[in-house]
Amino acid sequence: MELRVAIHDPRTGVDEEAFFRISPIRIGRNALNDLLLDEPSVSQWHAQLAFDEHHVWFTDVGSSNGSVVDMQRVAAHHAVAVHAETRVEVGPVVLRVSRAADGERRSRRVAMGGAMPDDLRTAISMIDVTRISGDDLATEGVGNDAQTALASSAMSQLQYLRTLLAAVEPARRAYLEVLADQIESLPSASRQKIIPQLARELPELSRLPEYVEIAARHGVDGMSVKEVTAREWLEKLAGVPLTGPHGEDVDDARVLARVAALLQTFAQSLFELMRAKEHVARELGLGSGDGVPQSGQEILAYLCDFRVDGEERVGALTRVFADLAMHQIAMVSATREGVRSLIEEISPQAVGARAKGGGLLDLLPLRGASLWDLYTRVHADLAEGDRFARHVFGARFSRAYLAITGRRAQQRDAAPPPPPPTTVPEQQSIPVTRIR
Repeated sequence: MELRVAIHDPRTGVDEEAFFRISPIRIGRNALNDLLLDEPSVSQWHAQLAFDEHHVWFTDVGSSNGSVVDMQRVAAHHAVAVHAETRVEVGPVVLRVSRAADGERRSRRVAMGGAMPDDLRTAISMIDVTRISGDDLATEGVGNDAQTALASSAMSQLQYLRTLLAAVEPARRAYLEVLADQIESLPSASRQKIIPQLARELPELSRLPEYVEIAARHGVDGMSVKEVTAREWLEKLAGVPLTGPHGEDVDDARVLARVAALLQTFAQSLFELMRAKEHVARELGLGSGDGVPQSGQEILAYLCDFRVDGEERVGALTRVFADLAMHQIAMVSATREGVRSLIEEISPQAVGARAKGGGLLDLLPLRGASLWDLYTRVHADLAEGDRFARHVFGARFSRAYLAITGRRAQQRDAAPPPPPPTTVPEQQSIPVTRIR
């Protein structure tokens, strides 16, 4: 099952839908987010939706302007259960979630132009040969003086080739005209997909300059519909001409060697980042994620597997970088929560309350001591060894980190969450502040 997110902009009345198979769904203005909301009042990393087979949770990950669930502003890092009737406001945008069947998504893709219409295939394979006129097929008149030459086999073959050429060129023009007309009749979204698809299925089209011009008229990059060398491809990607140190041309072998070195460095560096992130999570007792590749080579093999749709691999790579970014945000926010917990532990109120026994003081022979003496001893006790670190990186740190990264959903096995509320409970809410 997939999660459908309905997106409504009250300012314009525009409605959109997005479908997701992988939890969590990160929401924000940063391009690495799964749901990109390019609005000034939306933070770079604003919120996320985590889901499993039965439940969906919304969490504000510490945004500047906050989020609103059913007319109540939610506290940061607090997971709120949501369902189909829940109204979630992120900046000016309203979100609603529901379950979607796989078949529903497939039908939506077809409606958006993901497949080639049958009438286009038919039109391509049945060119109107009646558009080739008799004049096109006529041969040149030959005088009596040339009769002997025409009788020769060589001249006969030459005339035959001229006749074929005279027929081929109008047929080629007719082919392209029918093709252009059929493409023009399609919706814009369909044209963007079908023009490159035709070039892949009919490689001869990529060798026709006219087809590249058709693609350009409809805003399709010519690189996707014509045969290109490795050098041309990299020049297009880099946006600069590729020349050697002395201005000489760079051949494809050198281009591919440079690309290979860059990809290997990228994959190895990404592997080290992923491994370090998981090591930190294990050291802090935060559980393990979805697993880490064993090497940079394994990452390359995964990304370059052409048996799998390219968009899926690009999406997976984007999620890895989003995970790394959220890890940094989660570490800062969770550390702040842990330090706040430590400050509360040694606050005057807490020390005064524990002078009667309990808490940290159970470990110390401090009964009857003055409050100041009590405080200095508690402080000294926390400062020794790693006890302060265990407190900072304790329960409150873990809860904040897990809520932000989405790992929290993996650790709910002990007991299911309460039924999704129709409104956020009062004690878990902050008064609404509308974003204008």
